[in-house]
Amino acid sequence: MRRTVMALWRRDMLMLLRSPVYVMYLVVPVAAAWLFETFIVDGDRWAHAFAVLLGGLFSVAMACTLPGIYVQVEERERHVPETLLRAGVPAWATVASKFAASVCWGVALAALSLLVLGVDVGPAGPLLAALLPAVVTVSAASVACGTLLRSQSSTSGPSAVIAAVLLLGAMAPMDRSLAMISQFLPANLFVGRVMEAYTTWPPSIGGLPSAAVSVGWMAAALWFLWWASRRFHARLASVVAGQPPEQQRERDGAHDDPRGGDRDRQHGLGAEQRPLGQ
Repeated sequence: MRRTVMALWRRDMLMLLRSPVYVMYLVVPVAAAWLFETFIVDGDRWAHAFAVLLGGLFSVAMACTLPGIYVQVEERERHVPETLLRAGVPAWATVASKFAASVCWGVALAALSLLVLGVDVGPAGPLLAALLPAVVTVSAASVACGTLLRSQSSTSGPSAVIAAVLLLGAMAPMDRSLAMISQFLPANLFVGRVMEAYTTWPPSIGGLPSAAVSVGWMAAALWFLWWASRRFHARLASVVAGQPPEQQRERDGAHDDPRGGDRDRQHGLGAEQRPLGQ
């Protein structure tokens, strides 16, 4: 089963690179980081802090929601999870692969944005470590939402909420009250480290309280993912095992023969014309 999950994970990682739309979504945070660093920062530490926060959090908002919400819902519209379940792949494996792909893409895109912003490799490591709780939280929440949604038209709501919560932390350099509010958001450790490194008033509520807030967000998101995956498995199992007979025959290949329907109608007419008792 581990090899199955790894195969699904590799497929989910490459899925974003096969779609021009998803590639564009991945390029946007990096391009925004480069534009801010090139035309706006101009040596201003506060502007640089805002650019680093925007680059890291915008990357997480985009990269972690694409596999979890958009790709998951797109595959659900094509009934890919049902096909995998009939092939013996459990529902939790598809959920785990999407979660792993979301985490990997979030870390990779955030690292690329930080490098574009001129952050050295040494300081970038602690910044990515501080950003990891937000990556796990957003990835778990995104995959959980993706397992509950049924169509692409319903994906904008959860993704907009996730983006708003994350990007609120990017506004921390603008006002002290916003900086304090950001300490209670999922990316509080990342915001606090950036503010301590690039500004004169770090908005920290303390290391242990900030870590406790991050653990609480991660625990809530992982519980949401666990609950959604159980519901997702139950729904898939009921669809595969409990559909009407005509859909069951279609799944088993009864309609693969193009003349199967003609024979079924001829058999039904013969049965109606046969005298009783025969």
